Amino acid sequence: MGKYFGTDGVRGRFGDMLTPSLARNIGLFLGDYPHGKTNRILIGQDPRFSSPLLSEAIKQALIERGATVIDLGYTTTPSLSYLLSSTKNFDFAFMISASHNPFEDNGIKIFNHKGEKLSEDVESLIEQFLDHPVPLKQRSKGTIVDGKDLIHQYIDFIAQQATFKSPKGKVLIDCANGSVSYLISLLIQKLGLNVELIHHQPNGKNINYLSGATYLDSLKDGLKKGKYLLGVSFDGDGDRMMAMLPNGFTIDGDAQIFIHALEMKKNNTLVKNQVVLTIMSNLGLKKSLEQEGISIIEVPVGDRHVQLGLKNHQLILGGEQSGHVMFYDLLNTGSGLLSMVRLFNILFKDEGLTLSKTLSQLKLYPQVLRNVHVNNKETILHKQVLKDMIKMKQSALNGHGRILVRASGTESLIRVMVEAQTQEICENNVNQIVAVINQLEGQGE
Repeated sequence: MGKYFGTDGVRGRFGDMLTPSLARNIGLFLGDYPHGKTNRILIGQDPRFSSPLLSEAIKQALIERGATVIDLGYTTTPSLSYLLSSTKNFDFAFMISASHNPFEDNGIKIFNHKGEKLSEDVESLIEQFLDHPVPLKQRSKGTIVDGKDLIHQYIDFIAQQATFKSPKGKVLIDCANGSVSYLISLLIQKLGLNVELIHHQPNGKNINYLSGATYLDSLKDGLKKGKYLLGVSFDGDGDRMMAMLPNGFTIDGDAQIFIHALEMKKNNTLVKNQVVLTIMSNLGLKKSLEQEGISIIEVPVGDRHVQLGLKNHQLILGGEQSGHVMFYDLLNTGSGLLSMVRLFNILFKDEGLTLSKTLSQLKLYPQVLRNVHVNNKETILHKQVLKDMIKMKQSALNGHGRILVRASGTESLIRVMVEAQTQEICENNVNQIVAVINQLEGQGE
């Protein structure tokens, strides 16, 4: 990670490091990059209060560098990737969003002409410019174009992936008061779904608040109040999706990968019988896949790494436990709406019988994940006392579980995850490791 760029673009508390001035300078650099090129650039945003301020700063900088800016307004992150990769008509795209973070945060995600995250080399060049701005040659002013109609191309693409007809049963959808709130009605109408929406009225400050893919209690409570086949929940910018059965069973990214891997293997469409997972994926998923004759490619946490794994190994299915699932033959990034439709294809095929049978074959390990707020995550992670504790605890599991302690790529957090044969073992190990981290934090380490 760099000084400004993390695992998913630039992200932080609005008004601290992340300001309109910083956004403007990023726009100035990319407006005619490389070598004074006249670029066509997409820009979209999620509905948090600071997004219009950052978006406007970037747009003005881009047209100052002669670019043509196509403004999509409120939209999802994957819609930008789709338009870049499918039309071949744009050079870059900016998405103003902090994804699942609270409304006080925001971020700037940037994609190249293929719809992929910027390379680390280009990010490094931007960081050099941010720290040491150089005078730029004056350019003729560019233009800003209203691109909201382009969203319909993305919705049409998602709808075309549906194989079900006249679905029976009602679905509960939690939009997290985020970007999906602006697109979901268009898709519902095309697919003829029977849907009830919750948390679909953004006000700038309620994005992800007690809702969405990172707070499934809201979906769980909603499912208890009516008769639904399934509940679906998105994050703030719509690139991840989590689902839930009426009995409260969570279909996270791991479960979705298992469901689709088995379905694709049965249909002889799972390339090389391999999938891409991250180091955070449940150990039980990996063992369950192996029992079904499906091997895995393991990559670091982050959809950037999943994307690269799929690309480099020429595979088509991968994702993260958090709900980022990629169908790489269709789209080179995670799309919550696409994941929803693909899950519906299986759900509505036989009113959930295939779905239930497949999930019964998935044997997950109990898992506990705890996020610890710290001031200097990298310094603490390198402390020998913490390393020794982790090594001792891992050894004690004797191959029947694992411990993963890592820094968040987007927040000032250390994430402690333990998988083991029982919930009690997980809790005890997590508590002891967190206690060491808190002690180091208290010492000013």
